[in-house]
Amino acid sequence: MKIKFVNHASTIFSYDNVNLITDPWLEGEVFHNGWSLLSETKFSYNDFKDISHIWFSHEHPDHFFPPNIKSIPSELRKNIIVLFQKTNDKKVVEFCEKLNFKEVIELTPNKPLKLTDKFEIINAPFGHDSWLYIKTELFSFLNTNDCVINSKEKAKKIHKITGDIDVLLTQFSYASKHGNINQPEKRIKASKDKFEQMKLQFETFKPKYFIPIASYVWFSHEENFYMNDSINTIDKVHDFSLINKVEPIVLYPGDEYKISTVHDNLKSINSYLEDINNITLENSRKTIPSSLENLKTSGRRLTSQLKKEDFLSLLLLSFYPIKFYLTDLNIAVKFSSLYGIKQIGKAKESTNIYLTSEVLDYCLKFNWGFGTTNVNGRFQTNKDKDLKLFNYYVSVTDSLNHKDSSFKRVLAKIKRKISL
Repeated sequence: MKIKFVNHASTIFSYDNVNLITDPWLEGEVFHNGWSLLSETKFSYNDFKDISHIWFSHEHPDHFFPPNIKSIPSELRKNIIVLFQKTNDKKVVEFCEKLNFKEVIELTPNKPLKLTDKFEIINAPFGHDSWLYIKTELFSFLNTNDCVINSKEKAKKIHKITGDIDVLLTQFSYASKHGNINQPEKRIKASKDKFEQMKLQFETFKPKYFIPIASYVWFSHEENFYMNDSINTIDKVHDFSLINKVEPIVLYPGDEYKISTVHDNLKSINSYLEDINNITLENSRKTIPSSLENLKTSGRRLTSQLKKEDFLSLLLLSFYPIKFYLTDLNIAVKFSSLYGIKQIGKAKESTNIYLTSEVLDYCLKFNWGFGTTNVNGRFQTNKDKDLKLFNYYVSVTDSLNHKDSSFKRVLAKIKRKISL
């Protein structure tokens, strides 16, 4: 098995006429201009000529990024098979089908699929995420990417299917908002939690090798640049793996590695550390203000959709209006599911969330807006409890995004209780 590292969470597994690439985010900013790749990608769109399969772990843009996927030449897409977990909304599957890939296969959870007689995979959902197990006649691999495996129960559930493995690939640093700008202790804790999750996977799956992936990014907007202060750097991850008696394999974009051979980790580590040193606030994206009228229009869009598609959530949200202080416009506004956006004469300290008009407009305009903002950290909370209110809006709009209404969720819970 030969492994070529593309970037971030993207790796090519090559064996027995299969060239399977995972989560190809090659270029561009994601999460509303909040994330950028730490290092430059060397793999080009024309290099997809050698790819036989693409596996997407989940819909987040650092794994499934439509502009990059569309940039794969059409004459190359027709030779590539797409692999993706089964979902209710089928958004990813339908998107790829419209791009005329050779075939789009929805993977049945926990069911083996032979790509060749010597190359077998198993995929299973993990929330909106999913993990991938690869088995060849010589080695086994488990890619858990962003799956938050933070309990023995969760780890053992996967281990029952995969058993012990040879190579583990997983995320190694935090990937969402943790604390306000003046609360670095929360990000330090999040980094420590990631080490604990890695240790749990080491102990459960007993890999011989560890390939760190899915954290080669920086928070690249002036509003979230503070989030870079406590990330787990690859040199510390490398040492942590050694302490836990798992051999680390640190791959820089363009690196190739053959399992069980010698790899120069130090060279790759130094390249990443040099890239980290080049991260500056001056190089970050800047805010582009939106108008109050734009915010009102976007607010009406959201309330209209709730009325049509999730009336129960519309009613529930009416009990939880949320107040924002727009830091670029220096005004306070309130969003209500019944009345939309209204300017209010409140002091900053009387609101729940501090953000820019650009971010609020994005939250209201797109069903994934609140969820994206929760990832990129382009907001501050007045009090810790206000994050729960914000996350309530994340939950409701995420359901809209995945065509999963509150009524459907309540009905599913009732069915689960009846079946117990």
